[in-house]
Amino acid sequence: MAALLPVKAVSTTSERCGMPPWCRHGYRLRAQPHKVYSFPGRTYMLQQRRRSAAQSQQGGSAGGASPSDVMCLDFDGVLCDSEREVSTSGLEACQQYWPHLFGSLDGGERQRILASLRAVRPRLIKGYEVLAMARLLLEDESNEQLILADWEPLLEATLRRWGEDAAALAAAFEAHRSQQMSRNSERWLSLNPLYPGVAAALADSPYPFYIASSKAARRLVPLLSSCLEMEVDEQSPRLFASLIPPNEMKIDALRTIMKRPVAAGATLHFVDDRFETLHAIVTQAPDLSRWKLYLADWGYNTPEERQAAAQLPGVRLLALPEFCELLRLIFTSRTLAAQFITSSRMVLPGARVLVVDDNVVNRVVLRRLLARADISPSSIVEASCGESAFEAYQENLTSHGTISLILMDLIMPGVDGWEACERIRRLEAQRAHGSGAYIAAVTSEDISPGSFALQRCWDCGMDAVMGKAVNLDNIIELLRLACTLSDGEQSCRQAVADEACTPGAAAVRLSLEAESQRLPGRLQQILCSDC
Repeated sequence: MAALLPVKAVSTTSERCGMPPWCRHGYRLRAQPHKVYSFPGRTYMLQQRRRSAAQSQQGGSAGGASPSDVMCLDFDGVLCDSEREVSTSGLEACQQYWPHLFGSLDGGERQRILASLRAVRPRLIKGYEVLAMARLLLEDESNEQLILADWEPLLEATLRRWGEDAAALAAAFEAHRSQQMSRNSERWLSLNPLYPGVAAALADSPYPFYIASSKAARRLVPLLSSCLEMEVDEQSPRLFASLIPPNEMKIDALRTIMKRPVAAGATLHFVDDRFETLHAIVTQAPDLSRWKLYLADWGYNTPEERQAAAQLPGVRLLALPEFCELLRLIFTSRTLAAQFITSSRMVLPGARVLVVDDNVVNRVVLRRLLARADISPSSIVEASCGESAFEAYQENLTSHGTISLILMDLIMPGVDGWEACERIRRLEAQRAHGSGAYIAAVTSEDISPGSFALQRCWDCGMDAVMGKAVNLDNIIELLRLACTLSDGEQSCRQAVADEACTPGAAAVRLSLEAESQRLPGRLQQILCSDC
């Protein structure tokens, strides 16, 4: 697939392109040899026309365009590894609050306590608790197991034994952290690194996302600005902060998001590293059954909790690389490609591929690649020119099952690939047919940015372009794109509305240098088939 490079002035791009307000990312396309060069903006518009048609058939209002997927993400333990900052600040606050106990710590003892604090991080709820944890670990390193086993009653009993007050510990901890933020903000930010790959995946993600965190907004906002370049204020509707107690407050946050227009008809995804919160959602909030739930196995949870999450209905255990793929909807490993091929059979039952080329050798090569991608020979239709391609597509609409993917040569005698594509698009509009075929040009023409051939591919309604020679990875990627274009099994059978069905769609003519969306995805079928 073409590389997608962030564009700084995304707000004006989104406005100029007529995209809905949740589109906050802009991209420009950079051609790479032998890669699939997709037109995501067109896929986006087809998605919205299909959604409008589906709502019209159900008696609903099409309204404004809404995304196919919406994310709600915990911050600490999902996006950010804040344990280092919490533990370091906690230990430093202990040295100020209990100087007679912590004032003479040597380097080895300090590192031992910090390592144990990381181990018990899954039990920490309120920040000040790290002071009590550090003192317990100073007293006896075996307290690590007691903290992990049953922290809340242990905390209460320990504070009584010490004669300490939770409010006083909280004030000491907050004062130290605030001092660190104001006096040495660079150090404070450096102690809150994002997990590897998260920043790039979020920048590439086409989905709107919310942050739901127990962290106070006054700390969350600077981290979002510095690490993710998210310019939000503490009152932003995208931000749910200070969610303590986390179980009840995060459930309320998910309910709030569900009621917003952006969530209408979308697949909802919630990623958290706290097992107890996901368990509470499953067992106490049946009204949140629309949410796909994921436990971040790289976050602050124990092996026992990960094992329990794997057995909890409706919850999927997610690894960090899978999380980044979830955000991007990019599947590059052969394992995920195999999962895709399996799911594509479920998504597009009886799907057919039309191969169009005037050179018989090229058609044979494409057939063999499709066979290696597990497409049966009976599902492949061939055409030797644009005229016969249009006739084959028209015939399959009425008698042999929908053609889902068309591999179209451009330079052919008689009707060329561009004209054939235009005819197919007009036919789909006239017949309000299904989800529409995913049409990819396969050509040796110059398809560099700004080229005549590439612009014509966009103008005639193609979804992707790739140069010859084609390899198996290209075919798998095109099959994935064609599969993803179908917005659920039911909408595969529903009408594609005319351009006029989407408000303002006639005015949406994206330039190749101003694409601002990548295709939305069918994450439920591909990543959550077992949920």
